[in-house]
Amino acid sequence: MATVCGSTLALLDAGVPLKHMVSGVAMGLLRSSSGKFQAITDLTGFEDNFGFMDFKVAGTSVGITAIQMDTKYKGGLARNVFEQALAQAKDARDLILHKMQDTISLPKPLSDLVPKMTSFKIDTKKIGLIIGPGGKMIKEIIEKTGTTIDTEDDGTVNVFGGPDANVELAVNWIKTLAGQIEPGSIYHGRIKRLADFGMFIEIVPGLDGLLHISQIPKDLQRKMDQTYKIGQNVLVEVIDHDPETGRISLKFVNQK
Repeated sequence: MATVCGSTLALLDAGVPLKHMVSGVAMGLLRSSSGKFQAITDLTGFEDNFGFMDFKVAGTSVGITAIQMDTKYKGGLARNVFEQALAQAKDARDLILHKMQDTISLPKPLSDLVPKMTSFKIDTKKIGLIIGPGGKMIKEIIEKTGTTIDTEDDGTVNVFGGPDANVELAVNWIKTLAGQIEPGSIYHGRIKRLADFGMFIEIVPGLDGLLHISQIPKDLQRKMDQTYKIGQNVLVEVIDHDPETGRISLKFVNQK
């Protein structure tokens, strides 16, 4: 039962949110020379060796979550003995739970060292686009983000990453390639090409959007090539996305 209590404390310490804390206790059973049974709380190995029952009870403040019993008394347990053991276990679990809560009662903030995982769905017709010819695209995403990516036939995509992986970038990259581009979405883009009517900005590798010249401050429109450089990183927001043509319209974020 120490495992139950220790696991609860460890999960909270690691930042895992729990609906309820769980404590547990082992109950035993002794019999006097007169034949009277007595349930004992917090069974030890010595008592288990000479006793008639090993009864483990785990639960929250709301109720019991698990029980397990071994009994060596061939005559079976009387109902009142079982009820007594449950009642004593409840008192013990509550006491242990309060002691645990004195140590930690809420999950700590998740450590940066905690592995991350996220799952989402894309259009099944876009799976091939995500994988690319010979797996070229998905290999590039994995290499540049340090993640592990699994795709399933129903369009489910699972992205896994350790402390140094950029899971968020991988998710945005895949969703963007799959056409899940919402107006208002923000991207850290890179200027790919300058034109008379604006500039093309790569929002994820392999996918560009157009930032029209009307979105550029008027005093900079005549000297775009002096102000903006190919390969320059810029923060952009999606204005519009046409799923049919794939065209993406962009604007700068926080640029006057």
